[in-house]
Amino acid sequence: MPLLFKGASQFAFQYSGRWILERTSSLDQVGLYGFSDSVAQLMRVPFRAFSTAWMPVFYKEATADPEAAKSLTREMSFYWAIFMLSVTLIFCLNIKSLIILLVNVRYQVDVVYQSIAILALGYFLASLQVFFIYSLGFMKKTMSIFMASLLAAVLNLGLNLTLIPTYGILAAAWATVAAYSVSLVYMGVRSQKLFRVSFKWALFARGLLLALAAYGTSALLPLENPWFSLAANTGLFTLYLVGLLAFGVVQPAMLKEAWTRIANARD
Repeated sequence: MPLLFKGASQFAFQYSGRWILERTSSLDQVGLYGFSDSVAQLMRVPFRAFSTAWMPVFYKEATADPEAAKSLTREMSFYWAIFMLSVTLIFCLNIKSLIILLVNVRYQVDVVYQSIAILALGYFLASLQVFFIYSLGFMKKTMSIFMASLLAAVLNLGLNLTLIPTYGILAAAWATVAAYSVSLVYMGVRSQKLFRVSFKWALFARGLLLALAAYGTSALLPLENPWFSLAANTGLFTLYLVGLLAFGVVQPAMLKEAWTRIANARD
């Protein structure tokens, strides 16, 4: 039942904003937000694939040796977070140019670009929950997942009701980010009390600073032509990847070792 409610809360995140927009704004605004969310949902594709692959690996390792499972979670959570951070960065850097090049002109407005980037941030935060969800499930504390989902759903609905009449689409997008943030923090705190993992916070913070530097630089550049923007932002993303190696955020030897451990755990 708790996991079923989590699914219902995801539905609420996706549609409560649209429902309130319908009643406080124009259908055009609803359409723009629906389009923005549909594009941002692409961020969930790798998350669904990883979640399906990680579950049997984690449960097998945790059943056999909980301490080894904690060590494996420490390594895998870091590389997953860096991977999704990188996906979010390249997505946000290039989504405006791709919409200009590929999508009808009615969607080529700043509020769409901004809301897609905000929603992508929300789905990035959602992708980090997977380790806490399975840890809590292994410890048979799914009620914590229920509570996280309940708090997030109530916050999402409250922010939508309060802010959408004034701020419109962007309020709905930020409400999604806030809801996923609360859910992530709540499950993280509960999970750490029951199944403590020494996550690589410092290394991830270093990668996050590199991503923010790349995104901030892009925002400052006068990139009006979509083709030039794609080229420049791809160059910035390449520099970000180089920075991950140069500043020791990602180390090939450690990545290979983590991959070997995953492969061994699956056998």
